[in-house]
Amino acid sequence: LQSGGSNSSPAQESSIVHMSFETFKSQNEDEPEFHNLMQIDFSEGMRFVYIHQLWMEMFDYFFEGILGHAVWATKPKPSAHMFNPSEASRAFKRTRMSIKMDQPLLLLPVCYRSPHHIRLGLSALTVASHFTHEHMNKKEGKLTDWRQWFHNCVLDMQGLDLRSWDERKLNEVAEDAEPPSLTLNIRWPVGPSAPLIKPKWNVAGTVDPLVLALSRKDFSLFRFFASHNLLEPSRFLSK
Repeated sequence: LQSGGSNSSPAQESSIVHMSFETFKSQNEDEPEFHNLMQIDFSEGMRFVYIHQLWMEMFDYFFEGILGHAVWATKPKPSAHMFNPSEASRAFKRTRMSIKMDQPLLLLPVCYRSPHHIRLGLSALTVASHFTHEHMNKKEGKLTDWRQWFHNCVLDMQGLDLRSWDERKLNEVAEDAEPPSLTLNIRWPVGPSAPLIKPKWNVAGTVDPLVLALSRKDFSLFRFFASHNLLEPSRFLSK
């Protein structure tokens, strides 16, 4: 994707998003860590509006629609109570991801039409993933011994800067200190035997000391964002 009109010269055009997708063939008999590599680089200073329902729909469309079974010609994951032990050793494709953003701005509105929002600025945001496997030795139905693959994702947010919609700064940083950072490590099972792993998600995070200076209005802003946006009841609960 590129910005600029149709009459712009190549020197005047700038890339909004640069995405590459590579596939690799195994060079030996050992099963490789990953088969595909997807890299996405966003241009500097991009803005994103976070509406929880819409972002969840986008993630679902991307992983189930674009990278789903119809594209990869794979079988849907069976449920745990219908799991076929013979499927545990079936080979499957793994895609490693790398996403980079410089100075992104995330707008967190109270709700769809509200002008009130939290402005989360970052000096940099990176998302990197890799795959690991473990030898499982426990009885799950007729399956007692198998290799289980896990997708590990590291979300690194550098230079957090919190402001209200009217540009009032909400976090305090000492003059001789660096802005705080946040790192999230997320791990979940993948592959035919993934439904057997409970619980599914393993999330761990570390955050630098964060000092907030909130008025009653600022505190209400955080509370309303959580209740009306982040924790909005899913419209798919009845399906």
